[in-house]
Amino acid sequence: MRDIIKGVSKKTLLVGIIYSVLIADVLAITSVSFTASLNNIILTNNNDELIITGTVNSTDGIGLTASVYSSTSLMDTLSATSSGGTSNTFSLSEVVNDSYAPGDYFIILSNGVDDVNMSFKVVSEKIYMDSYLIDSGNSIMNVSTDTVLQTGDENFLGGDFTQPLGLSLSSPQTIHYGNYTINGKVYHFVLVDENTADTFDRLYIDDDTDFDFLND
Repeated sequence: MRDIIKGVSKKTLLVGIIYSVLIADVLAITSVSFTASLNNIILTNNNDELIITGTVNSTDGIGLTASVYSSTSLMDTLSATSSGGTSNTFSLSEVVNDSYAPGDYFIILSNGVDDVNMSFKVVSEKIYMDSYLIDSGNSIMNVSTDTVLQTGDENFLGGDFTQPLGLSLSSPQTIHYGNYTINGKVYHFVLVDENTADTFDRLYIDDDTDFDFLND
């Protein structure tokens, strides 16, 4: 005869307990959204600091783990707990030293349920360009190079344009010529398509019309 516990069989009771435990486990895993950003996406390996900051959409303190990977291996693992409360912010940091070879890296930031993926680049040196405002007056000169010279025009204006014409990739070989007077002296300008045919992006300047590259 089957044993009965308060009108419920032991088998049915056991299944009910297991089912309840599974439901409790599922309910305990709660997804909490969060956002994150990097202080810089290009860092040098000369002890630049990588800083990850963000906020959590909850008032509870949430643990976060950041795994930093190169293209081949795990570099480091950082962890922190968010501050909790209304703002609920977090911050993780890492010093990028010479153990980080120049290249691309990515970060997987996780709260145990959801992930945020970020990437950054490591370089050995950053190059900065200084920019300045152009002075007024004669700092900018508009030089017209509307005169087209082609094969056969080597002796234009009694000069010698053989060498710049010889660099042209156009067919027929073509250059654009113009001149401009600066402080009473005439300078001669030619644009040459020596890298890509019909793209005149190389400029040569001479103080006479004999464009001899070995003689200034």
